[in-house]
Amino acid sequence: MEWKDKYRFVKQNMKRNKSRLFMTILATAMGCCFLVVLASIGFGFQKSITEEITSFGKITEVSIYGKTNTSGEMTKVDSVFLFVKLGLLFVGAIAVLIAAIGIYNTMTMAVTERTQDIGIMKAIGASPSSIRSIFLIESSFIGIVGTLIGTIVAFGVSLAANRLIPIILSKQNESNEPMNFVFSDIPYSLIGVSAAISIGIAILSGMRPARRATEVDVLKALRRDL
Repeated sequence: MEWKDKYRFVKQNMKRNKSRLFMTILATAMGCCFLVVLASIGFGFQKSITEEITSFGKITEVSIYGKTNTSGEMTKVDSVFLFVKLGLLFVGAIAVLIAAIGIYNTMTMAVTERTQDIGIMKAIGASPSSIRSIFLIESSFIGIVGTLIGTIVAFGVSLAANRLIPIILSKQNESNEPMNFVFSDIPYSLIGVSAAISIGIAILSGMRPARRATEVDVLKALRRDL
């Protein structure tokens, strides 16, 4: 099978089950958004505390022959927040795993509904790898689109948090001075890690249904409508 045939087959199935596809992508986007926002709190607090320590002069840099030595306080801060960020990433990844259950169910139902189509493809000579790739393309599409939507929403949530939370806290403290504190920060490294986790889990969720599709018996599949 050529790639255009695989794409056409995947597109037809997505049009056939728009509501189920939408809900699966929505669950993936929510899981990715939760992962990014939760981990961004650790990055934001680290950035703010590092800037506070630097502004008070608790970290000194001495340049000797072009080399820069920093005090051990920055190392301690980085070490503490490394474990904090890893913990937040782990908790956020649980939400993505929950979304993966939805992807697995969606792909399993897709295999069941398209058993006859799979039988026809196998009867005309489609290889198991071609059939497997069709379902992996669909699960990858769900993961990629869900990750894009979740990341965009996470940026919006992060921006809103950094603007609204300082205003709320300053009003509670009856202070008119704006707080220079970053509650959420999303670096490019966090985007890469969250995208790899979300898309990787989505592909893994579709591997079992894809392998099941290659095991469909041709005769049983063709007899379903008889």
